Amino acid sequence: MHNLHTIYEKLVEFFGYQRWWPTFSKNKKEKFIEICVGAILTQNTAWKQVETAIKKLREKNLLNQEKLEKVSFAELSSLIKNTGFYKEKARKIKAFINFLKKNPYEKLKRLKLEEVRKKLLSVYGIGNETADAILLYALDKPSFVIDNYTKRVFSRLLGIDFKSYEEWKDFFESNVKKDTFIYKEFHALIDELAKNYCKKKPICKGCPLNDLCKKNFK
Repeated sequence: MHNLHTIYEKLVEFFGYQRWWPTFSKNKKEKFIEICVGAILTQNTAWKQVETAIKKLREKNLLNQEKLEKVSFAELSSLIKNTGFYKEKARKIKAFINFLKKNPYEKLKRLKLEEVRKKLLSVYGIGNETADAILLYALDKPSFVIDNYTKRVFSRLLGIDFKSYEEWKDFFESNVKKDTFIYKEFHALIDELAKNYCKKKPICKGCPLNDLCKKNFK
């Protein structure tokens, strides 16, 4: 077994707890909507762009199911334009809001993880990564999120190279305690490492995992 918990603990010690997903909303249902919309908007774009778009939606009081259902496609597209592929993302948000009419937050919370995941993956524009982000951060279900940062870091760190998303997901879920808090923190910490050290052009000096890395770029 790969000791992923040692890696997790080193990252916590170095970066501290990240407390993801960052939200503006306080109301439980609106927080759910904000995280789900954010998970769609973050596809192929930086989080800073998502924060800007979320702020615009919040200023227009659109971060709730009913308002997003009624807002015009043109207005929604305009508000999220800075995230890129904005018309496509507007369609995805509309499709997700339509999905919620038959599958409200309360129902999704009650269902088993795999059942919810299957439902989410049937929605237009919701792929594996987005589905797992919604499961983990919006519904507090232990489903590990695999993103490109995770693949980059662990292909270098451990020399692994799985071909499919499911193989990556199974690797983490088989080697990390099935705990929602740990899954959230580990994913956020991996992203923090990738943004600051394990970049496309890595900065190995000062990296907290330097002593464990198989592909050291020194």
